[in-house]
Amino acid sequence: MPEISVTTEKLYRQYADGQSLTHLAKKYNVSRQAIHDRFRRAGLRLRSPGGDVRRRPAIKVNEQEFKRMFVHQGLTLSQIAQRMNIPTDLLSRYVKRHPQLSKMRRGSALFPQLNTLKLGKYFLVPRTDRGKYNYTRFYTLVRRLGIRVSVTTESEMRVTRVA
Repeated sequence: MPEISVTTEKLYRQYADGQSLTHLAKKYNVSRQAIHDRFRRAGLRLRSPGGDVRRRPAIKVNEQEFKRMFVHQGLTLSQIAQRMNIPTDLLSRYVKRHPQLSKMRRGSALFPQLNTLKLGKYFLVPRTDRGKYNYTRFYTLVRRLGIRVSVTTESEMRVTRVA
């Protein structure tokens, strides 16, 4: 088997600059495996098959910003993705991992006053027929938002922000 005429450092620099093992093997008239073995013996790290180019860099979702836009402003996932400059499928997976966000969004759409309620302030919500709203879901929603609900009369509830 012919010997490679360049140093391992120079060869690895070319590899790190983006050239493939196959390309380097053809360039120096050796097998791809010979270059692979040389890098392994030297303890150098190799790219995964297919290269790192195909991998999407790790993107973090700003949770507070997303929650503000999705729950309180009622924007769609595609609108939020466009504003945050991230892929829509990433946001879809995020919502699937945090199903309470969809529940909070439905509650905020039902009672938009919840979005603007200040600490210590309150407003009255009419208590209509129990079949119209699912109050168990409503109580869970407001607890997550830091809101306390107290029943004042049979026809209305007092909603107060406590946190």
